[in-house]
Amino acid sequence: MATVYIPAPLRRLTGGQGKVAAAGANVRDVLSALERQFPGIKAELYETSGEVRSFINIFVNGTEIRQLQGLETRVKDADEVSIIPAMAGGARKTRTPPRSKRRRAPHAPVQEQIADSILETIGNTPLVRLHRVTRGVRGDVLAKLEFLNPGGSVKDRIGPRMIRSAEQARRLRPGGTIVEATSGNTGVGLAITAAVFGYKTVFVMPDKMSDEKIRLLRAFGARVVITPTAVAPGDPRSYYSVSRRIAEDTPNSFYANQYANPANPDAHY
Repeated sequence: MATVYIPAPLRRLTGGQGKVAAAGANVRDVLSALERQFPGIKAELYETSGEVRSFINIFVNGTEIRQLQGLETRVKDADEVSIIPAMAGGARKTRTPPRSKRRRAPHAPVQEQIADSILETIGNTPLVRLHRVTRGVRGDVLAKLEFLNPGGSVKDRIGPRMIRSAEQARRLRPGGTIVEATSGNTGVGLAITAAVFGYKTVFVMPDKMSDEKIRLLRAFGARVVITPTAVAPGDPRSYYSVSRRIAEDTPNSFYANQYANPANPDAHY
């Protein structure tokens, strides 16, 4: 039996269960077994053509099946199969909701803007004046709340800039793969943009990073390669060396190279 992790939107079909067991020789069989247990779940995952919907990611032991053998990917007992809806995006212009028909106060109405892409929510994070910790300090001390970016850090800003810069320089083409050495946050920033733009991603991380960061990157559809921490940067096993080698060996790939890419600092100005 494989363990299948069910996303929250589909748990209405599984009686609220987030983890279920299903048997099958491959992913297709496992999904069929799920359908027999929980009728209706297959319609949520498949197009009418019989292919998995484009916004649905299915992982076997942390690797997305589109990077393996698709629905024919083999599944063994004790394997983990995760179903994760992908992040949605779009290129349409931002629109505002219609005004309420209710009578408002005489002051100008406030209209909430709706972002059509998660990328439109990056940046413009609020500034907050600090008081207690700055007693006795002349002048204002402000905190910039970068953790309110969608990926949770200032590194979200560099993802769109680095990818768009690579596109303009024709170093990144449709269907390409973005490769990067990351300790987590830069990878998240790149993964968010890649998910919207439709690029594949491969991130190489040292083994000291938390399992939560690894799972987060995989949830965006990335392939994550783990390397040893206790080696010199020039060692062929280091995450710097391994990421460069993967980029060299992967057709139509772009090595983001955050440490030497001028689009990285440019994103903050």
